[in-house]
Amino acid sequence: MKDKTLFDMLNNLYYKKGLEYDKKLLNGYLATLWLSHDKSLLGLCNRVNKVLFSLPDEVVYKIYYDKIPKGERFIKYIKKEKVSDKNSKKLEYLKKYYNMSEQEAKMTIGV
Repeated sequence: MKDKTLFDMLNNLYYKKGLEYDKKLLNGYLATLWLSHDKSLLGLCNRVNKVLFSLPDEVVYKIYYDKIPKGERFIKYIKKEKVSDKNSKKLEYLKKYYNMSEQEAKMTIGV
């Protein structure tokens, strides 16, 4: 049997497969962060977010398991953009000669 992953736990919330909650794979904060990318679940995430840190993670998972309607969902995973070769040279120049931090240099050139 393959090991469970974060996505197995999220699919359990969507499809109600009956998997047992594993705190090592998905905590309450991460579940709320991930589920908030779905516009239809945003209201639920906002209500849970108000009490998120005062509840145990198991309770937060149970709330989501009970309240999310069963069905297929597609939540796009946003990847970090790579800095082009041209921009990386500009970043290095700004950091070296103007003593800027990486974040300041990226803001300056608009990356």
